[in-house]
Amino acid sequence: MLSPPPILKGYMYGAQEAHQARNSNRLLAIRLETNKSCNLRCRYCYAQSGEDSAKIADFNNLKRII
Repeated sequence: MLSPPPILKGYMYGAQEAHQARNSNRLLAIRLETNKSCNLRCRYCYAQSGEDSAKIADFNNLKRII
């Protein structure tokens, strides 16, 4: 039997908070994927779909985004 993924404190939010954030143009979360390398092989993960890309994000570009 599979266990659910761990929940990080402050990472989850409810529908009401999501609607309020959307209506006030407030960001609740951001996720930056620096590469597509992952060896966890989670069954539910979408990262294994699509093209196989081992590209690593450019550090200066990540700094600009943040």
